[in-house]
Amino acid sequence: MHETSQKPMLITGWQITYAVISMTLLWHILYNILQLIFPHRKAAWLYHLMVVICVIVICSAIWFMTNIWNDPSPCDKSDFKSTPEEILMIITSLGFFLFELSWKICHKDQNKTMMVHHICSIITFIAILYIGEPGAEACMILFCGEITTPLLVLRWFMRDAKCKDIYVLPIELIFAHMFIFVRIILGTMFVYCGITNPNAMIVFKALLLAIYIVSWVFAIQLVQVSVYRLKKIFWISAKQDRFVRT
Repeated sequence: MHETSQKPMLITGWQITYAVISMTLLWHILYNILQLIFPHRKAAWLYHLMVVICVIVICSAIWFMTNIWNDPSPCDKSDFKSTPEEILMIITSLGFFLFELSWKICHKDQNKTMMVHHICSIITFIAILYIGEPGAEACMILFCGEITTPLLVLRWFMRDAKCKDIYVLPIELIFAHMFIFVRIILGTMFVYCGITNPNAMIVFKALLLAIYIVSWVFAIQLVQVSVYRLKKIFWISAKQDRFVRT
């Protein structure tokens, strides 16, 4: 195991506020650049492309931090203090979440469950930034939360391209299984460790539990959608078989 000394947190509240606002503006600027590059694409298409870019940036950076930069994982850290690298990742993610929330409000794409998830995530990362801990746990939440997103975006692009349900269904099922494994199975263990940890602040425990509850709502909706798709495909297939026989 690599010995890693804890880096002191040398950032003030005003610096955090300025950094978050700047990062949010940068995501908006990137969106506007994509609008210039793809002028004939609709807003939802550009938004999902932004999601892909964010996932690549966040997951790659967190993997780099833990595997190459030798930033300690949550299981290896002796305390909860956030390192500068973790703070940068949280600011980057928070900036995107604020951009995402504003985009959904402006375009009236306001799924209630998704809005609750975004608001809980934003409050959680704001609290972690200003409290100064726990950065490693926040990065783990980010990585586990975003690792399944590419499949969700792929499903959207396939439906936008009018692909048949028979081709989209495997992606939906793989996404549902990955989501349940990461958010529910691994998430349950992580939430248990976080809530039972005597050193974790009560604010972090409450917000962690809120995100976990929202994940359960997502999981139930995913199962319902997957079952509906399966029934629809089997019903159409059975109807076609009867038509051929007659």
